[in-house]
Amino acid sequence: NTVLNTTYSPPPADTSAGNVKLVLTTTGNGGCIGKTDTVTIYINNAVIVYGGKDDTVCANLDSVLLSGTVLNTGGGKWITLGSGTFTNSTSLTTYYIFSPADTTAGSVTLVLQSTGNGPCNTVTDTVKIKFIPGPSAKFVFNETCLGNSVAFFDSSTSSGNITSWKWYFGDADSSTLQNPSHNYATFGNFKVKLQITSNTGCTDTLTKPLTVHDVPKADFKT
Repeated sequence: NTVLNTTYSPPPADTSAGNVKLVLTTTGNGGCIGKTDTVTIYINNAVIVYGGKDDTVCANLDSVLLSGTVLNTGGGKWITLGSGTFTNSTSLTTYYIFSPADTTAGSVTLVLQSTGNGPCNTVTDTVKIKFIPGPSAKFVFNETCLGNSVAFFDSSTSSGNITSWKWYFGDADSSTLQNPSHNYATFGNFKVKLQITSNTGCTDTLTKPLTVHDVPKADFKT
């Protein structure tokens, strides 16, 4: 008995066909009839996994949308090397919810891994999410009586520059000034909202209640 070991590297034509037949034939048979045996090798397409581009997001966001691609296999699953969670780790399109430790670390690496690979090896692709500090919206104001203007003072902070301010005064009026003043047409309670944007494109919003007081009426009896 003779044991024959060899390696066969399929050319592109065999790969495209999806299978190839290999024939083993005896040699040195003397006066005997030669024998052959055939083995069919089935060739699967290579597994392809793409998790998407690396991304940079604002640190004050709570999640990021992921959209991966998996070809020539049963599916894929997401794995984090951080400590956040996925809304659905076995869906190629899903949200990853950041943990406080993720943002504190400054970045988190996510892995898309193929599943249902059959005879093929598991394939992975990584996506790195980097965090940039977001601005923090803050403001103060002076409550006043109807007929007097309310002054709003922006005290927001940012690691970069704040490039825009959008005020909503709660009465269908608004302003894009940094420190606006506003006259209310009626007294009552209002919700004032400030939305700021930094030069990195990050935003933050803060809403505060405000009361415009009615004008007191002087009266006396004699």
